[in-house]
Amino acid sequence: IYTMLFWGVQVVLGGLVPIALVFLNPSRSSTVLASILVIIGGFAQVYVIVIGGQAYPLDIFPGYEVIEGFHEGVINPYTPSIWELLLGLGGVALALFAAGLGAKVLRVLPTNLSDGNVAAKG
Repeated sequence: IYTMLFWGVQVVLGGLVPIALVFLNPSRSSTVLASILVIIGGFAQVYVIVIGGQAYPLDIFPGYEVIEGFHEGVINPYTPSIWELLLGLGGVALALFAAGLGAKVLRVLPTNLSDGNVAAKG
């Protein structure tokens, strides 16, 4: 049902384009752009899985008729509300905060990049 969203956004924009950006142009700006595209591809993946699964619900009781009476057999379009979008952005912000806090507490990043602190080769 969401074929273009899967192939166009998730696979191409969220997978192939970031790989090409990182390998063909290894700079800070291309890395940031690749990271943003991967996040967009991840959102597309969640959307395709969740909304696609709800558009065609499973036959829970095979061989039996389930009487619903509300839009029976109709595939309805879905557009997330502003609250749902803000909830998703809040989840991303929380994950970024946790990663930043972990990097600060565990001291995984260098304090400076001067040549005196870098081990010499050979």
